[in-house]
Amino acid sequence: MKVTKGKDFQDGGNHHFAAKSVPYTLPNGTAGTSLVLVPSDGVGAAFRAMSRYQDLLDCLETFGENGTTSTKWREKSKMPKTTFDRARRYLSGTKEIVREDSLYKVNRENSTTSTT
Repeated sequence: MKVTKGKDFQDGGNHHFAAKSVPYTLPNGTAGTSLVLVPSDGVGAAFRAMSRYQDLLDCLETFGENGTTSTKWREKSKMPKTTFDRARRYLSGTKEIVREDSLYKVNRENSTTSTT
């Protein structure tokens, strides 16, 4: 978004915003939510999530065809446990990875990882 005249932003500058749902309650007791624009870094959560998924796939790829345990994979990825677990579940659900005998491997039949 480009601001042509702004109270709280520099005129003429490019600014990024994200939509945020905010709950409200009116004086008469009516409650609801309102969608407001808030400043953003310009990188959406969905894009960051997809980047994490690809990073995790690339990390798993480094273990080769033998794969690795979840613990070793998480340690090498340096992701927080909750983030790692969420991304691992997503990748399992999309069949990007497979688990065989307690080892995780890139699913070569469904992989989007680069082979370089």
